[in-house]
Amino acid sequence: MKSRSIQYFRIILWIGVYSLIITLLVSTGLRLSMLSDFRATHNWPSTSSIDYKYARYPIMTLAHIIPGALFILAGVFQFNRTFRNKHPGVHKRIGKFYLLLGCIIGITALIMGITFQFGGIVETIAVTLFGLFFLYSLIKAYYYAKKKNFMMHREWMIRGYSLGLAVATMRPIIGLFFALTDIAFSIFFGYVFWLAFIPHILVAEWWIHYTRKYRKQSLQNKRAT
Repeated sequence: MKSRSIQYFRIILWIGVYSLIITLLVSTGLRLSMLSDFRATHNWPSTSSIDYKYARYPIMTLAHIIPGALFILAGVFQFNRTFRNKHPGVHKRIGKFYLLLGCIIGITALIMGITFQFGGIVETIAVTLFGLFFLYSLIKAYYYAKKKNFMMHREWMIRGYSLGLAVATMRPIIGLFFALTDIAFSIFFGYVFWLAFIPHILVAEWWIHYTRKYRKQSLQNKRAT
């Protein structure tokens, strides 16, 4: 019965993951197009606009959003059990690339959140806390992979990937703020980080604890065979 419910929830989670991936890829494409237009036309956005921050620091922006998109796509292969079981060597190589991408986006997120933040101190605190926890999750995932403790490796990978996906959840939340409130973007933007990242952390922890006993039994069965 538990196995069936896990399959049911796994389907729901993957639907959510793919929806967020599409959201993030569309957002990345729009951001790249915007940067290209700014450079081509020299029609720079207002200094009070968040777009001005991205346009002013294009290299940092590109160093963050392109690895971010690749990180999210690489994660799909890393968490695909069929692919992982059929191609363990490829899984390992992609995993190293995945962790490198994660370190790049984590470090650039910290730099951007501290040096040219748009949402004030609320954004800076959120980016610092979640950015450090994201990097910590990747380090722990790598550590347990080297120790061949794949149970713990999986759990820390889930935490890191969930935090990476939280950036996509920010998009619809921002849309809701614009649609339902008159609050200035610069005021609510910092709070959006908290509204997106905290639910992702909670869902990740719920899934980890919900599947832990099942995964432990599965690993024991594999060792027995």
